[in-house]
Amino acid sequence: MESGFNGYSEIGSGNVFGIIISKPLELKIFEKEVNKQLNTIIQRNKKQLQGEMNGRILQQSGPFETEKKQISEKIANYQKSYDSASVELEKEILGKQSVLTSGKEGFGPNAKRKQELKEQRRQDLENYQKQVAPRLEYLDKEISKVYTNLETERKSTETFEDKFNGFAARLQALDELGKNSVIIGLAAAFIMGLFICLEISPVLVKLISHVGPYDYLLEKTENDFRLYSKEKVAKGNALTDFRIDDFKDKLGK
Repeated sequence: MESGFNGYSEIGSGNVFGIIISKPLELKIFEKEVNKQLNTIIQRNKKQLQGEMNGRILQQSGPFETEKKQISEKIANYQKSYDSASVELEKEILGKQSVLTSGKEGFGPNAKRKQELKEQRRQDLENYQKQVAPRLEYLDKEISKVYTNLETERKSTETFEDKFNGFAARLQALDELGKNSVIIGLAAAFIMGLFICLEISPVLVKLISHVGPYDYLLEKTENDFRLYSKEKVAKGNALTDFRIDDFKDKLGK
């Protein structure tokens, strides 16, 4: 029973050792394919990193971009009002009839009023542009700061990703190759199975073989050693007890 349990434990250990030994050989055999797959993994990781960076850029710069867009829309409205006043003034001077023009050619009273309106809207536009210029400059700096910080982080992370070629990374590449290619998967499984068989074959032979003279001789030798060890321990204990008792007797006298 004990020998059977030991045999099974040795088979388990043999499986582990077979896997451990086979992996470096698999990596060497499929080195070119593993290197190519490593490059694929690195590019995939970089793409994922870029996606995360883009999301963080939108998240961090979003409030600044929104405010800047609102200011730009308001400037556009001021510009549109100014352009409209310019067009109406031109129509009035040229005498083009419309709902907002008199149809009289020349710079008359209506043209003068439209000239004043145009000037007022120009001043409104320029005043608002001057008013928001410092704010726009601040928003541009903050947005630029977000891009600069994340670009620095991206370059640092990409440098780390380029070094993604250690043993664990190569094992990951080999695993993905086995999943993507049936041939490579079968070849890797065959190599691993071969080493497992080499590791556990002595134990299997021992388990399935009939008991022979060697086994009896080994059992006798092991039993003799156990008996000898037990005898030496018993004698040692008895001798120690005798010396202790003798010391107590002498001490009592």
